[in-house]
Amino acid sequence: MADKRAPDNIRKDDELKKEFPPAPLVELFHATEGTPIGSVFLHWRSPKMIAREKAWDAFHSALASDASIEQAREEGRRAFRS
Repeated sequence: MADKRAPDNIRKDDELKKEFPPAPLVELFHATEGTPIGSVFLHWRSPKMIAREKAWDAFHSALASDASIEQAREEGRRAFRS
């Protein structure tokens, strides 16, 4: 809600402010893929969500590099912990 790119009707909604008090977000991004033309949705990702995505990417990258399934799992675990 604090992001200046958010529409005014979201940023200035008092009910939303009560339900979601100000808190720092790790990441806020626009998602337009698969949405109607002209639509933009704002999404946030928590640290845990980002860690999971990094682990997923590391796991699949290792598999694509001919690593064994156990090696790929370890790469995913390592990425998640970092």
